[in-house]
Parts: sequence; structure tokens; C-alpha cells
Amino acid sequence: MPGAKIRRYAFAAAMVVATGMLGACVVVPNPNIPGPTPGPGITEPVPPQVQTRTFNDPRVGGRWVDLCYAQGSCRQQQQIDAFCQQQGYDRGISSYSRNTVIFQTNVRLGDQSVCRSTGVGNCHRVASVTCERSG
Repeated sequence: MPGAKIRRYAFAAAMVVATGMLGACVVVPNPNIPGPTPGPGITEPVPPQVQTRTFNDPRVGGRWVDLCYAQGSCRQQQQIDAFCQQQGYDRGISSYSRNTVIFQTNVRLGDQSVCRSTGVGNCHRVASVTCERSG
């Protein structure tokens, strides 16, 4: 059929004009066929995996972890980062604290000083800390 042949040539000419290239290919991906696999020596980038773990009532040396990093230096983020690093994690991403029970002792990781509770809110301990590491 001469009409069909003319339509095919018209379609091919239209494709050349649309793509600006003679002999251009238009590839339509088929979702049922897997894509190309990397060749030898080429690896796909692997997104970093993030691991988290929550420690409830964390203790070091049998003592609760104080909210402050060192005596006279109440740096909560530095304290939870130090605890997480002792546990093999990169950093602390969240924490929760509470007053220490009367006569209990907390430890400050920065200088290993302690805070002994008198029951009037003079000591605060880390009640929960969530640590994170990239792996």
C-alpha cells in the first residue's frame, strides 16, 4: 500500500525534525525488563545506612548518667554525645531527663565527677537517650 509507506516516511521525517538528529532512536523504557547492570569495576553508590538505638536509664560504672558533662559545665548535648560514643555510636540525637532520686549518685562523663542528690532537685539524670551512627 503506497499510502502506508508514505505515512512511515512522514513519521520518520517528523522524528528527525523533532530530535534534530538523523537516525535518532527513541527509547521507551519497559517496566517489565530490568535495567542494565554495571560492568566490571563499576559499582552502584550505596546510600549510607543510619542505625539508632535508645538506651533507657543509662548507667556508667553502675551510676546513672548525669545531665551535665562536667562539674560547673552543664552541657547536655556534650554529655549525651560522650555516652553514645562510649557505646560505639557517633552522636546522641535526643534525650529525656528527670530529677535524681534522693541519695542517688550520678556521674558526669567529662571529668568523672559525681552529683549526689539531696532530694531538692540539685541533680538531674539522663532517663533516656537515643544514639545514632552511620554505617
